[in-house]
Amino acid sequence: MSVEYRLAPENKYPAAPEDAYSATKWVAEHAGDIGGDPRRIAVGGDGAGGNLAAVVTLMARERGTPSLVFQILIYPMLDASTMRPSWFTESDAPTVTRESKHKLLSTYLPITANLGDSFVSPIRAQNFKNLPPALLMTYGGHDPMRIEGEEYIRLLKEDGVVAEVSLYPQAIHGFFLMAGDLDAGKKCIDEVATTLRNAFNSTPTGSSVKSVPRSTPRN
Repeated sequence: MSVEYRLAPENKYPAAPEDAYSATKWVAEHAGDIGGDPRRIAVGGDGAGGNLAAVVTLMARERGTPSLVFQILIYPMLDASTMRPSWFTESDAPTVTRESKHKLLSTYLPITANLGDSFVSPIRAQNFKNLPPALLMTYGGHDPMRIEGEEYIRLLKEDGVVAEVSLYPQAIHGFFLMAGDLDAGKKCIDEVATTLRNAFNSTPTGSSVKSVPRSTPRN
């Protein structure tokens, strides 16, 4: 399912994550109508979509539904801040710079938004317990978000979530969408498919996420 969530600037946060969550919940509730299995639902996305996928897992945990068995995060934006050192040393690629991120966030977020809100910056969640297993794809060169991605996986692991990073050393931002031209994109699609197939095949009957109170920003 591809979610046609509302876009900024006409529809600022929280329109996009709420749409993504509502669509995921609809799929769970209507899985039988569309030939799906409500026990085997995963979320995933690349870039901004990776942010939404991570946010949906937090929303599902807080709200107690739907049950999610996996999350695929492809070079995701997990922290709205650009104060990490990598944003000063690795952001010289033409597609991902501090300036471009600031411009995009000013379009996406209302001026009253809290950058520490976990539904804006998933890495700022108070804890990561009871979230679905994760696979995060990143690339080696000029990726200012790689460090926060690796940190996010570490935080998931510390809270008992099965999670790993898959590094594509020679790839560039957007490579997942360039499978028609880049071998790295083809390999990434194959890795996603294999990972999800294994996750779905190993999902026990009656699996569910546990509801926890709303996360507060992590300092």
